[in-house]
Amino acid sequence: LTGNRLFLRTEPIQNMAMKRNKTEEQILIEFLYRDLGLLVLDGTKSEIHMEEDLDVSRWHSHSPLSNEELETLRNILPSKYDEKTAMKAYFQNQLEGDIDLFWKNPNDGSLVPQGQIKPGKELYINTFHSHRFVAKSTESEEILLQWTADRTRDGDSSIVTIGEKHSEL
Repeated sequence: LTGNRLFLRTEPIQNMAMKRNKTEEQILIEFLYRDLGLLVLDGTKSEIHMEEDLDVSRWHSHSPLSNEELETLRNILPSKYDEKTAMKAYFQNQLEGDIDLFWKNPNDGSLVPQGQIKPGKELYINTFHSHRFVAKSTESEEILLQWTADRTRDGDSSIVTIGEKHSEL
């Protein structure tokens, strides 16, 4: 699965994972099993990742991917950009409270602090295609935004406005 990071970070997979409260890897495992009849051999040494991967068999019978979702996954084209392609992101805070911005480490899922954005201010970040960011309310720690840098969609720079609870994966 780790050899398919660019596929896992595509907007359709990220949206499906968020909608179902599953990981991108779980969506890929379900797709490979349902659509192609392939059984994924999991080489993880992480107990958490193994449990997530095994969970696919439990949710598969209750709420499998729809035919429309399977068709969407079949039509995903590989990106011409990779995680080494640089881009810029400008995060703007249009809320009344402070926001903490984090980069999501793709290796372990940890949130790495990038800075705090005061109301009406912005934070400029040099980043790379497919890097993921999470914005949280400083006060409540509520997730306000999850965003993935996508050079195909945004070009070499993107303005990301944080103004209400939503997700732009």
